[in-house]
Amino acid sequence: MTTALRLVPAPASDLLPARAKRLRALIRPETLDVLHWDEKSRILRPSPDHPFLGMHICARSGCWAAARKTELGLCSACRSVWKRSGKTPDDFLASEPKQISNVSGGCAVPKCRRPWTSSRTRMCMRHREYFTRLGRPPAGGVLR
Repeated sequence: MTTALRLVPAPASDLLPARAKRLRALIRPETLDVLHWDEKSRILRPSPDHPFLGMHICARSGCWAAARKTELGLCSACRSVWKRSGKTPDDFLASEPKQISNVSGGCAVPKCRRPWTSSRTRMCMRHREYFTRLGRPPAGGVLR
């Protein structure tokens, strides 16, 4: 026995802002405070110590990336830099703070309002993942 698959059409684009506004009204302000909501970038930045959303942070000074709970406590990028440096873990952590460039604009994909996370691609994390997986920019995503 087979059943027909019924596709539900996507909501009209003019309904989306109203739905988003309604959903936003359901979220208590204190919840957003606990999760460090940034209204401008529309990004949650929960504390690493948060019981559900927390994560281990890289041990390298200036790096806020997620790290595996290992003896070194470095994220994968900092672990690669450490291996290339030839220094001992203690010397590396004491002398090599990560240089972070300021986020200076939005994602290069048109109509995306997220901040870019890579100065090389100038794409937000989501679009950079698409780019990596597909090997090309997302549909309609012509880089500047």
